[in-house]
Amino acid sequence: MKITVPWEQPLANGTAFRILEKFDIEFDKPLEDVRILDFGCGFGRYLKAFNEIFKKENLYGTEINNENIIQVRQLGFQCFSLDPENAILPFENYFFDVVFSSNVIEHIPNHHYIKYLDEVKRVLKPQGKFVVGTPNYPIKRFFDFEKAFRTKLYKYYFFDDPTHCNKLSFNRLQNDLECEV
Repeated sequence: MKITVPWEQPLANGTAFRILEKFDIEFDKPLEDVRILDFGCGFGRYLKAFNEIFKKENLYGTEINNENIIQVRQLGFQCFSLDPENAILPFENYFFDVVFSSNVIEHIPNHHYIKYLDEVKRVLKPQGKFVVGTPNYPIKRFFDFEKAFRTKLYKYYFFDDPTHCNKLSFNRLQNDLECEV
């Protein structure tokens, strides 16, 4: 019996449209010319969703997990390996119209976090958008406590998910990006 974890499940149809609408993203050029980077693309779920709208050859992923990179490439997307210690994105300056990242940035250790934000800013076009989803820690802690009592996994949730090594708040992320959010 194969167990499918949430990040392997396909996204709902129309997810890419909802992302563009939610973040008020519009383009001053044809959609076939828009370039998007999924920073920390995992198994390629969001790349597949963006492919509902955008050309596959303009959708890029980065990932640190070699198995995920192989799987994303088998789907036909360009996926590049990241060295987690290097913090350099393998793209030219101002290459992307959108950099998208879902539930990745909180896994980046503090000593690399600012370097990666600088790299995202470097590869993003001046009028580009950085769309990032991450737990907001003051609020996340409330849900951690609720989940601990509901699941009885007290140790895990009271001491927090150990993979979340960067405790971000919305205000900190906005300040670190030095931009209007």
